[in-house]
Amino acid sequence: MTFQYELTKPQKLIYDMEQMAGGAISIICGCILREGSSDKSKMQYAANKLLQINDALRTRIIEEHGIAYQTVEVYQEKKIKILNFSNKAELDTYATAFAKVPFDLHGSLSTFLIVELPNRYGLLLKLHHIIGDGWSYSLLAKQFFALLDGEAPPAYSYSDYAASEKAYLKSSRYVTDRDYFMKQFQSCGKVTYLSEKKSNSTVAERKTCLIDKEHTKYIYAYGESHNYSPFMLFIAALSIYMSRVKMNTDKFYLGTPVFNRAGSHEKNTVGMFVNIVPLLIGLNEHQSFLDNLTAVANAAFGILRHQKFNYGDILNTIRKEYGFSDRLYDVHMSYQNAKIIVKGNTESIWYPNGSQIESLQIHIEDRDDEGVFHVHYDYQIEKFAEAEIERIHQQICTLLFDGIAHDYKKLNELDMLS
Repeated sequence: MTFQYELTKPQKLIYDMEQMAGGAISIICGCILREGSSDKSKMQYAANKLLQINDALRTRIIEEHGIAYQTVEVYQEKKIKILNFSNKAELDTYATAFAKVPFDLHGSLSTFLIVELPNRYGLLLKLHHIIGDGWSYSLLAKQFFALLDGEAPPAYSYSDYAASEKAYLKSSRYVTDRDYFMKQFQSCGKVTYLSEKKSNSTVAERKTCLIDKEHTKYIYAYGESHNYSPFMLFIAALSIYMSRVKMNTDKFYLGTPVFNRAGSHEKNTVGMFVNIVPLLIGLNEHQSFLDNLTAVANAAFGILRHQKFNYGDILNTIRKEYGFSDRLYDVHMSYQNAKIIVKGNTESIWYPNGSQIESLQIHIEDRDDEGVFHVHYDYQIEKFAEAEIERIHQQICTLLFDGIAHDYKKLNELDMLS
């Protein structure tokens, strides 16, 4: 072992979740494929180089006197397993099961597998969330192919971020960020559940729905004309849907991830940075779709200014000061836009881990620039059935496209049923 330091705030949130739920709930798994023929020796070199230049991949978690720390093992070359598949369906079957196998929190926290298919090759990568996030996966994929092409990609130590976080925790900005979220809680101190069913199970399944090219263009065009990202439009549509089905509730929280990386140094660092924040939604059913979209966007921009304040600290503070014992949100929406830009034709595939704390997670992505939105609904099977998820998707889309077409309509005038 080379050095030891405490978990960062994003890591501590994952660690606490692991203690509560455990298993596969903290796994990120994906595969990146590139067209062409492979060179086994080069791929062995590139995969090992990833381990060498990214200390997060050599991280181990230890506990001393009830406190979790991380240590970094000295790099040692490994023989990376090579898997051969006759087609992508075989790969998907294998990877789907692979993604649900939990890590030992106190053992190795990353697994690399080289994969080969007819005229395609790449990397199947699984990370424990405590050492990496979605951006880390995309970064590793870009580094892997850069190394294959003889380049030397930049990479930095995650311990640099740990040091910068310590400085932030002692700053006046930390106090300002804390006050921002406490003020929000005073405005809305409750959680809104989309499903009223009770269950302690974390078992989840995924339902993927596609938005065709024509409607995807429609979303992009409207967003560009009003200076709003597609994500803001989806957040607004989801918010309007939740308000409608929860008896016109006008204030509630949605969970959404924030990047929490600043500058090229952190953008080229593999590690757990992302923070899930409670976005306080405030709607007015007597105002137009566009007015409410603006309000949602302003709330999201406010969150971005305070994104370093960790969700775990928000919960700890309101539990201590207000006796609050719940989570702030039960529905989570993310926009997966970390594109993997490498030479050649590539395809990226993400595999769900089949376990989650929230009742519903919605992930929107067009990573490979297909011009089609993939909307992934990860839902707890004890709370929702597949048919319900299909209906939710249809109604959110109906609200969205009616709002885009008639953005002068008041919320209570928008169509939800096709």
